[in-house]
Amino acid sequence: MKIKGYFSTVLFFIVCIFDIPLFAMDLTLQWDTNSEKNLAGYKIFSRVDGQSYDYVNPAWEATIDELEDPDAPTGYIYDLGDNISYCFVVRAFNTQGEDSADSNEVKYVPISNDSPVADAGEDQEVYEGDTVFLTGLSSYDNDGIISNYFWEQIEGIPVQLSEEIAMEPNFTAPYIEEIPENLVFELMVTDNNGLQNIDTVTIIVKPLVEPVEIPGDINGNGVKDSADLAIIIANRGKPITDNNYKCDIDQDGDIDNYDVLAWRRL
Repeated sequence: MKIKGYFSTVLFFIVCIFDIPLFAMDLTLQWDTNSEKNLAGYKIFSRVDGQSYDYVNPAWEATIDELEDPDAPTGYIYDLGDNISYCFVVRAFNTQGEDSADSNEVKYVPISNDSPVADAGEDQEVYEGDTVFLTGLSSYDNDGIISNYFWEQIEGIPVQLSEEIAMEPNFTAPYIEEIPENLVFELMVTDNNGLQNIDTVTIIVKPLVEPVEIPGDINGNGVKDSADLAIIIANRGKPITDNNYKCDIDQDGDIDNYDVLAWRRL
């Protein structure tokens, strides 16, 4: 019995796409069954859009016994190139090894997917002991959504992030010596199609500088001058309070002329 040159009910379509970005694409294809009694199996042929089919080497082939469900023939195409358009036809073959003509052709056109853009924020200058906030809030994806944020320290004194998988983690700036320390963090963002992008941010940690107290600097402006002397004179005879205790230069519990003389000797 000669196999039909076409499918009695032609229906050939893509059932499922399993796409691994940057690696390969897998397709599941399905079609209506043939009704010939001597039907032996099916072959799927593929071609890159713009090229011809190679009918000698099918992309997939299976006998009726090898099909998962002979009443719903299904074939699988693996490891197709990413971002490439493909066309497919299926042929039935009989027990004599004769092929049918091509089914209707189906075409797969990949949907363009741009990588997301990671933005780890502006570089920061902080002091040791400060709570530092990192942010990937300005990261974006033009044709989808960002589904994952991952932070990793790649340089500097190790610190403990509050979370590694988060949009905005934080940490405590470490205590350092006299020289500022650079801490560099890398942010990797992943979009809903699995594409990734990275950005880095530098946190400059500076040491805390203890204020140097200048003797005789009553008003705290960093210099000893006549303005300080005027404050002492204005406070002579007044009780010592939290506001004028610096005027008691000789620390005898009183603000008097002896404090004026002691200030002059500083």
